[in-house]
Amino acid sequence: MKTSDFVKYLQRMIAITDTGLTFTKDPFDRERYEDLRDFLSEMLNQASDLDSEEVAEVLKPTSAYATPLMDVRAWIVEDEKICLVRGTRRG
Repeated sequence: MKTSDFVKYLQRMIAITDTGLTFTKDPFDRERYEDLRDFLSEMLNQASDLDSEEVAEVLKPTSAYATPLMDVRAWIVEDEKICLVRGTRRG
């Protein structure tokens, strides 16, 4: 498995734990989600070229729903088909 694929899997699992933390009402589930998120953060730190501060910045909680976000620059509808145009991420 390529490192980039592994990092994507880690990011997806972290997003799932963030969703769990957002919606759980059970304190035991919350503790498990927090432990899992910490473990996945450590794995991401070791699997990527990011240092621990950069990993913390990437994983900083947001007020957005915990799903992959996408910036759509334009959209076209033709013959009941939708074409979305996405810009590259700069940063």
